Amino acid sequence: MIEIFIGVSAFLFLLILFFILRKKKKITKEVKFTSLPEKNISVDNKKKEIVKEFELTVLGTDEKAKRTSRNRQMLLMEMSSYDEVILELSKEKNNIWVLNENRYDIGYLRKEDRDLILPYIENNEYSIETGVERFFRSERGESLIIYVTVLGFI
Repeated sequence: MIEIFIGVSAFLFLLILFFILRKKKKITKEVKFTSLPEKNISVDNKKKEIVKEFELTVLGTDEKAKRTSRNRQMLLMEMSSYDEVILELSKEKNNIWVLNENRYDIGYLRKEDRDLILPYIENNEYSIETGVERFFRSERGESLIIYVTVLGFI
């Protein structure tokens, strides 16, 4: 009986410790995102303002996608809302890959969305902020919608 009590107590202690450490990790993440100085600067009396905002669906997140060394569904399960994502233009400029914060491939943008974003990616006068807007489940598994905010000096 005492062994069971000790086992349950140890399990509860480890569970509480896990959640405490997980919460500290999220606090560190928030500090990382709020400490980006280039987002709030002005150059030659010009202010950085929102030029365009997009909400785009990421394709290729289904279970059978094979481009990445890690399972995309597992990568999506590790992410949460408002995590940063990275848009990476392929060398041929025929695709825009969506990467998570650790630069793992989680999918790509459809051709129509690529054509909307490409002029801003190729122009150095704009900067782009991206992140997870929300997740949704389909018959193929977990999918996500990202937000893309284009900023420019006005």
